[in-house]
This record gives sequence, structure tokens and C-alpha cells, in this order.
Amino acid sequence: MAFGMNFNERTEIEQKVVVLAFGVDTLAGGDAMHESGAQHFIIDTWTSGMTPPPLYYDTIAKDLRQAGGAPEFSDKEAIKKYINDYRLHELPNEIRNQIEQLAHGRRNDVLSLVDALEMVLRTLDENVEPPGYDEKYRAVTGLTEVRLVDAAPYRTTLEHALAKAGFEVRPDRDLRQSSVAWEKAKGHIGAYGKGDDEKIDAAIVQQKFNETIQRLLEIAREKLFSQMDFGIPGFQPDLSDVLFDGFEFKPINNVSFTGSSIYRGQGTDVPLLQGLLEYNTDHPLTAAGLIQLAAHEAMIGHYLNSAVTDLLWRAGKLPFEATMGTMCTSSAVFQEGWAENALYVIYGSKEEALNGIEKDFGINSADMEVVLAMADLQNVAKHNVSILYQREGVPIEKVRNYLRDDCIMPDHLVKKLSGGWAQDPILGPMYGPAYYVGTKVVRDAIAKVGAKRVAEVGLQITGRLANVVTFPEQVYQKSAESLQLS
Repeated sequence: MAFGMNFNERTEIEQKVVVLAFGVDTLAGGDAMHESGAQHFIIDTWTSGMTPPPLYYDTIAKDLRQAGGAPEFSDKEAIKKYINDYRLHELPNEIRNQIEQLAHGRRNDVLSLVDALEMVLRTLDENVEPPGYDEKYRAVTGLTEVRLVDAAPYRTTLEHALAKAGFEVRPDRDLRQSSVAWEKAKGHIGAYGKGDDEKIDAAIVQQKFNETIQRLLEIAREKLFSQMDFGIPGFQPDLSDVLFDGFEFKPINNVSFTGSSIYRGQGTDVPLLQGLLEYNTDHPLTAAGLIQLAAHEAMIGHYLNSAVTDLLWRAGKLPFEATMGTMCTSSAVFQEGWAENALYVIYGSKEEALNGIEKDFGINSADMEVVLAMADLQNVAKHNVSILYQREGVPIEKVRNYLRDDCIMPDHLVKKLSGGWAQDPILGPMYGPAYYVGTKVVRDAIAKVGAKRVAEVGLQITGRLANVVTFPEQVYQKSAESLQLS
């Protein structure tokens, strides 16, 4: 399978998947070919080196991308023409009818991708009946019931972690105030100035982040990869000869988002494994918070997973759709769960991660536990906000109160999560749940079958893609087979 293949060399069913994905992405305002991840949306990564299909270059497509997608585009007749010219509504059923052309192991992944893309298409096209909230939620999570997650146990975990770190809740200091006091006491990476005049030296953040991901990779190699065989010809079984040095951390500020991550791959004969994280330093990080971010976005979270997928695809061990990381799908739900659990996968469990991070990075385990508890509460918040606002009709000001009081979110996250995460008809039901649902699926598997097996399936070295539904099928099937043999 050659890097930089031609669109016309793909099979008919693959071409239809690509056309559908690019058409939906354009309608949503995304640009899969842009160098910045901030401009991507539905097609999050496009690493095959293949030029996009003709509909990407359509004049209407260019206008749609410039406008920010169909909801912001005034020429509704042009949108209708674009959809009809490329038969976007017909493609999902045509793909389903041709699915038996694909190998059995690919079918469920392609079908779940098509289901999700069709949901987004129906949401964006004003000329068809849109899917309901529950229909969209189920399409990506695989769950049959939409339910709010109770934040109370996660608040309790945070309260206990803060108490261990010396910031217990008192009559004069509630849980949110204790969280703020902890962060103020720990300080931010690269900070200078005080109080409202605090500034962040982006160069220091960049240096510290790069040092952290390098150390995380070293630890992952020692504790995990040394036991694994990735089976990629031309490389050592454990990929010890792959540097994974194509990742760039780019600090930015004065933008409306916290960060944007993208994997581009690139390279013909020699894979470059390029990735980019643009991080908004207006949302500063504690030392413990930087480790969580580095693990999630890079080692061994999104970047390393994407790089291994790139290498496996180039070696012919994964199918073409592996090169198209796609948001708002069951695959994205799994990938967020994988990234949220990156530290647990590296070290083997939460307890081992807390002890290991204290030893390897000098971060007090109590402080790291605070950060992990905050991350879990944020995942609950991301899951619940759109259910509250879109499904249950809770006024947005009450949603903000919920984020502050029930989920203990800081002000900048209250603003962020009560915006698009709560209100966007695509992001809300089709991406917001990813963090909580994916995290639970992966974390449960680590506890039941161990980090090594989770890594084998999660990094897709088994030769099958992993989404939130097929990951448990794969990871527990292997475990069951092993038990029967023993």
C-alpha cells in the first residue's frame, strides 16, 4: 500500500466513504487539508498523503469553509446544490448495501463511521428532518439509554484529594474555593508577575512540555513497549528504533479555544510522523496539570497512537480508513478514552501512576491526584452539559451554575463548556460524551485485563481498528480465549 495513493485507486466503496466524509466535513465548516488543527472538524486527521476528492475543490465547498459551514452560509440553494451534486444523502445506504465487499473485520468500523457521518449530514441539511438528540448520542456511544452522570462521587474524590494535598474543605472555604486555593498555591508553569498581572513565558512552557513528553516516552518504552511486538517490518519489534520526534508544541494566546491537536504524518519513503499541538497559554498549567496534558495529547495519547497507526497502515496492517481520524464517531469516543487513560496505561494502574509520577517527575502524588480528579469531573461536565441544555431544556444560566457548583469548573471552563459543548447540535451529543464514556470503557479494561492487553488493542497492533464498541469486543475476547486455554 503506497503512501500518497491516488483517489481513483481506491475501491468504489472506499471512494464513497471518502466523498461522504469530505462532503460532511465541508458542510460542517472543516478543512481537513489545513495545516492547523484549529481549522479541522469532522475529518480530524488525513494522513494517507492522498489528495482529496473533487468535491473538496468545488467552488461551493470553498465558500462553505470560508463561511464556517452550512449554518453560517447564507446561500441555502448553493448548499442544496452541493449536497445533490455529490449525492451525499444517497451514499450512506449505497455503502451499507455494498459493505460485504469489505473484509469482515472492517465492516463494523465502516458502518459505524457511516452512521455517524449520516447523523451529522442530517443535522446540517435544513431540507431534511434532523435526527433527535438520543439518536445522535447512541450513534457514537453505542449506549441505548441517555442518562446524566452523577457528579457527586467525583466531587467526593476531588474533596479527598484536596484534603490529602492540604487543602481540605472548611466552613469558610467550599470545594470550589479549595480547588482555586490549591492551584494558586502550586503556581503555573512559566508564570511571572502576580495576581491579575500574571503572565506566562510561553518558551518555558514549551521547553517543559517537550521534556515531559520525552520522559513519558522513555518510561512507556521501559514499562510497556519492551513487552510488546508491534510487528512492523523494518523496525525493532518494540519500536525502540523509532524516535517519535515529529511532535511540535506551539504555544499560542488570544484565541477562544484551549488547544488544538492535529496529526498529519507526512513523508514518503521515510515517515515523518508529524503532529502539532497549539496550546493557549491564557489557560495556564500547574506542573501536575502539564503532565496530564502531555500524556493525553502526546505520549502515549493522541500523538503516539496516531503515529503507530500511521506506521501500521504504511505496513499494510491496517485498512485505508485508519488514515482518516474522524470526530463525532465511536472511534473518537474510544480515542478520547485512550488519551485520558494514557498515564494509567503507561504505569499499569492509577496507584502505580501516582507513585511513578512522584518518583519520575518529582510531583507529589497528592497533587497529581487532584489533577486526575479534576479531569474526571471535567469529563462528567462535558458529558452532561448538552443533555441538560439540548435534551432537558435547562436554561443556559442554570447550566453555568451546574458547571460551577456541581462540577467545580473554573471560570474559563464554565464559559467554554456552556458554549459550544452545551449548545452545538453536533458537538454536544456526538463529542461531549466521548471523554466520560471512552474513559470508563478503557479504565474498566485496564482493571480487568491489564495495561499490556489494553495497549495492544488500543494501539491497534492487532490489525483491527478500535472504537468504543469494538475495543471491548477485542480486548475481552482475547482474555476469554486465554482463560479457556489455561
